[in-house]
Amino acid sequence: MRNKIFKTIALALILVFILGLTAGCFSQVEFAYINGVLSYKNQQGEWIPLEGNDSSVSFSVIDGNLCYLDDLGNWVEVDQGSDVVFSIRNGKLCYYSNGSWVEVGGDSTVTVEGNSQIVDLYLQSVQSGYSGSIFDFIDELEQATHDFQIHDDVFVSVQQNLGCVVSVWCENNNASSAGSGVIIDLDKENGNAYVITNCHVVYDDYTGRFFSDIYVALYGQEYSETLIETELVGGLQTYDIAVLKVENSDVIKNSHVTQAVVCQDQTAYVGETVYAIGNPDGAGIAVTMGIVSVDSETITMPGIKNSRIEIDYREIRVDAPINSGNSGGPLFNSKGQVIGIVNAKNTENENMGYVLPINPSYLAALKLIETYQNNGSNSSVGVVRKVLMGVTIQIASSTAVFEDGKTFIKETIQVVSTEAGSVSRGVLLQGDTLVSIIIDGVEYEITRLHTVTENILRCSVGDTIQMKLVRDGETLTVSITFGESNTATID
Repeated sequence: MRNKIFKTIALALILVFILGLTAGCFSQVEFAYINGVLSYKNQQGEWIPLEGNDSSVSFSVIDGNLCYLDDLGNWVEVDQGSDVVFSIRNGKLCYYSNGSWVEVGGDSTVTVEGNSQIVDLYLQSVQSGYSGSIFDFIDELEQATHDFQIHDDVFVSVQQNLGCVVSVWCENNNASSAGSGVIIDLDKENGNAYVITNCHVVYDDYTGRFFSDIYVALYGQEYSETLIETELVGGLQTYDIAVLKVENSDVIKNSHVTQAVVCQDQTAYVGETVYAIGNPDGAGIAVTMGIVSVDSETITMPGIKNSRIEIDYREIRVDAPINSGNSGGPLFNSKGQVIGIVNAKNTENENMGYVLPINPSYLAALKLIETYQNNGSNSSVGVVRKVLMGVTIQIASSTAVFEDGKTFIKETIQVVSTEAGSVSRGVLLQGDTLVSIIIDGVEYEITRLHTVTENILRCSVGDTIQMKLVRDGETLTVSITFGESNTATID
């Protein structure tokens, strides 16, 4: 009952905020100590106890600004026409402003001229059976407003991102496939685009080859006349990533199409709101929402091109509904940034979907595009290469860290060994603790084991990187240059 009452009151206040009904509705609000308890006088003239055992202070709205009377008799601005509630915090009288308690001073009876909607709503909820204090009410109201804002932010970003997601349709003489994709590079004027999807979406298990005919469709244009023909740039089963190329498309030129924003934060945060846009069951673009359940875990699946081998994939686990056809589609955070590419679901648990983190997926896609552009032909035949460090590293310790309102796992990464003839031989030593990696002047803090292996995808033959490390208690920076012999083919 309490939650139901509160939700009703909270919704009412949120609607007031949305409508902007704060100007011109000031009323005289009086506070005083009654029997040693800070109290508020309601519209019926009754004193409602709040809390506190200290002196009070005079407030008023001067020229539209909320002010308090300081010890010298001067009116000092403290807020801009906000709802005002008071509490004794650490023995000091404070007012509530912008999510925090601000200390004030003085020794006179409190008189506030300002918007009294919060206290009015609190009294209404008490009369309806709410049993918490006004401060409980404020805390719950703040959370409800926050949740409302998140959903509002998601709505706005969904509207913006419907233009960067495509349905993917594949076919040949023997089979067909449906999936999703996201536009990561767009030249709308010339009708060109690169699209990321999953390798398993565009690979035909029956023939053991990639599909010969692959099309994409924009949101709202999922019918035959507006299907867009694509060229397969290439696909990598190691990352379950494929790239499609659209060239000189009139549909692209004359559409609402947009380019996705790739999230630069390499960490997904447990509990953050996320949503997936895709083509579930091949029925057209749809949206589902949930939260991040696990920020990083490894699942093992049969190889796409060879089911006799097993491949480990690092995944983000989410509880947003994921269905067949969502594969290859983007997962967005509440800011509308792509944080991953959907590629699997747990068929035994409807609340467990799996998403490839965007950092390695995007970097692998760029490798495919780079190879395609350099060769001028389809790169799916296995000519994509990556550089190797030739080092074995391990997690020495792991702990949860809370910073800037976020909790995340931080691992200490140490060198176990280096391979003979590798670029790390003699540069990195057993027992070195890796602190950060600097690539093209950008420093990436090494907080997880995958930070090293995934960011190396940014490098090519001839590149030099710097590694910050701790060796025998001393912080050092070493350089590593990749040669032609320090490469391997990505399948």
